Amino acid sequence: MGLIVAIIAVVGIWYGVNRKSVEKETISIGFIGPLTGSGAAYGINPKKAMDLAVEEINSSGGINGKIISIIYEDDQANPATAVSAAHKLIDLDKVSVIFSITSASSLAITPITEKAKIILFSPAVAHPSYSEAGDYTFRNRPSITLEIQTISNFAKEKYRKAAILYTNKDPYPKIQEIFQKEFQQNNSEVAVIESAEAETKDFRTQLVKIKNTNPDVIFFALYSPKENGLAMKQARELSIKVPFLSMVAIQNPEFVQTSGGAGESVVYAAFVSSTSEDFISNYKAKYNEKPGLFAPEAYDAVKIIALGIKKCGIDSDCIKEYLYKIKDYPGVSGITTFDEKGDVSKPVEIKIVKNGQFVPYEK
Repeated sequence: MGLIVAIIAVVGIWYGVNRKSVEKETISIGFIGPLTGSGAAYGINPKKAMDLAVEEINSSGGINGKIISIIYEDDQANPATAVSAAHKLIDLDKVSVIFSITSASSLAITPITEKAKIILFSPAVAHPSYSEAGDYTFRNRPSITLEIQTISNFAKEKYRKAAILYTNKDPYPKIQEIFQKEFQQNNSEVAVIESAEAETKDFRTQLVKIKNTNPDVIFFALYSPKENGLAMKQARELSIKVPFLSMVAIQNPEFVQTSGGAGESVVYAAFVSSTSEDFISNYKAKYNEKPGLFAPEAYDAVKIIALGIKKCGIDSDCIKEYLYKIKDYPGVSGITTFDEKGDVSKPVEIKIVKNGQFVPYEK
């Protein structure tokens, strides 16, 4: 009996030591974003790209001999769920870095990450307020302000009377305000502004009100690719024949599928993402599809954070200072340089949906 007890004790010690060894050999990074629900398209594309980046890093020996692992938390684009996920990742999983996706969730958790001195890095957050959210917040997707200014400037050069349909969910009220302010600077008018709750499936009431004002153009700032697609399809069914303008949220195959022919010729603004051919090829080889919205930025986010961890380990203060010093990082989504607010600046272009593809607009 004594021998058996001794063996069990030795095995237990061995297991404990090896368990700690395995734990030490893995660097965990957090992720909070929608993987299910109406906003899933915003989270699934980045997740696929991040998995690809992690696979490449680990197959090449990891970071300083350690592998990295991303702990995915599905917040369904719900800020309250995101807050719970942030506490779990920080308190239980002991991460030093969290990737975040939606604006509302990211802004909800910044007080938590700032207090804990955790890096919050987003490849997708568009809200202008994120620039002022804290010293530990970074994003390699520019603020949406320039995109909305660009599409509104495009609109006011061509049209005199606009209508707006937007989602009553942060940051979309802010987006419609920016569009309205810019559009009306050229003696143009916004005839009507209608809002809808997130995950709305029937926009006919709002669209009938819009139709009755006889606008020259309609600007859609709706939450998901599906919602934008449904609204445009219903608008055409109501014989609304004026041009549509939108934002980068439509740049997703789900929009084309949902809108059908109604999605053709929609014009929108998007920051220029000069995605590398090698990344596209590798992504297609793994997933049998082209990279979706925010996938290149998400891939770069992992690679950039990996460089920070290589230099600093899991010291978040060191990683923060490293990120602020990044200049002209040659990522698959283009050149990345962070300013003093953790933001990046990238050029914006006007694009159009043509034959179901998202292509540069030609005058």
